[in-house]
Parts: sequence; C-alpha cells; structure tokens
Amino acid sequence: MDESAFSRNLLEPVQLFVKGAPFSAVAEKIRRDGAEKFVADGIANVDKRALCDESTKACYTPDQAMELWKPVIPKLSMWPKLYDTYYMFDEIRATDYEPNLQRATCRTAFWFNIPLVKAYLGGASQDIEIYERQEKLLRATGQSYSRRFMVQPDGRGELAVRLIANP
Repeated sequence: MDESAFSRNLLEPVQLFVKGAPFSAVAEKIRRDGAEKFVADGIANVDKRALCDESTKACYTPDQAMELWKPVIPKLSMWPKLYDTYYMFDEIRATDYEPNLQRATCRTAFWFNIPLVKAYLGGASQDIEIYERQEKLLRATGQSYSRRFMVQPDGRGELAVRLIANP
C-alpha cells in the first residue's frame, strides 16, 4: 500500500507531521497511539510557522490547531484498517525461485475493499464507481487485478517484500 497513489493522497495533508514516512508507518503509529494523540504530537512537534495561514496571515495556537483537526480524527482512526484491508489478496503463488539468492518471485491476485473505501470516503464517488465497474468486468471475465513481487530474507530474520511491476 505504501507505493499506491491512494496512500500518497491520504498522506498529503499530514506531511508536516510525518516528514516523508510511508503510510504503513503512519498507520502503525495511529494504531499504537490513537489518531488524537497522532494529531496532538504532530501539532506539538511541527515548526510553529506551519500553524499560520498565509492567506489570512492568522496564526493558530496549538489548541486552536487541534480544534481545526478534530473533524479529521475519525478519518485518521480508520487508517490502520485501511492499511490492513485496502487490498484483499487471493491466490498468492511463487512463479520463480532463485536458491542461490534465497529469493522468490511471486504473483498475487487482489481486489480492493470497496465497502471500506466507501465508508472512509463517506459514500460513493466517481473513483469508487470506476473501481466498481472495473471489478465487475474483471469478475465477469474470470480475471482479477494482479501484482508481481519479490520475497527474500532481509538479513534481520524477517522477509523483505518488494513490488516488481504491474503486469
């Protein structure tokens, strides 16, 4: 999800707080600390000039800034669930294995969790309607979205997963 346009668009309004962190790291921080603490910490640690609105020349106190962010907190609270289930994977399979590198190339079919995205966006949108039409067409023809990725040990006892390309 970190490499998706959807996550980049979600992160845009909070860039001052996250300084280039990937969506997965932000979602995990919100899962651990809660969305309200994420916003409060972001406001407390941001350069105070960022609390000023250049168009009106008004500067906000941290408490005023927090009030402005309150309507966004319920949406931010959904980010861990979006991270966990935005993509619903199916049929993950290895397509190639390189034993000397302990590396496997895999392919997976996936679908978008459209009901969750609708809930996040507060209902249908033009983008959602496009995804729904595409998904209906793919399912009718026995196809799905598909991604290729590579899996290999990362040297720390974990697996590193890297997307290769859209087919």
